[in-house]
Amino acid sequence: MTEAPACKYARRSHGVFTFYVPPPYIDGFEAEHARLTKMKIDQAYVKFGKPLKPRGTGKDSLNHAIHGYASQIASEVGESKTKIILDAVEMAQLKTEFRTYIDYKGDKIPIGESEPWSTSEASAVRQALIDIAAFIPMTLREIP
Repeated sequence: MTEAPACKYARRSHGVFTFYVPPPYIDGFEAEHARLTKMKIDQAYVKFGKPLKPRGTGKDSLNHAIHGYASQIASEVGESKTKIILDAVEMAQLKTEFRTYIDYKGDKIPIGESEPWSTSEASAVRQALIDIAAFIPMTLREIP
């Protein structure tokens, strides 16, 4: 299944819609179309919904706090920042409704950092990082 975070669409006529797929996702949609055509399937499952508002990346944003906290914890425990963020995402997934996908092994995997998190998901990751720091124990400081 191929997904795109937000596609602009226009209604052309009764029952006919045109979708404008973002450039990074065009290849995936082309491959999906080729796969369905090869199987002689002329239908596709389409899901409509309001796109998520992506988290901000400015000075006072949750994204800034997440990366700052993860860097501090990583330097304290000698682990990579990415590993710390993945651990925080797993913890956040237990406490809130966090979007996931199923990988090729059938394991439930949380969405990655490259996907747009909602504000509530980013807030849950930030809180999980605070919980990890309290467990170590260490004091996190706001990075200007």
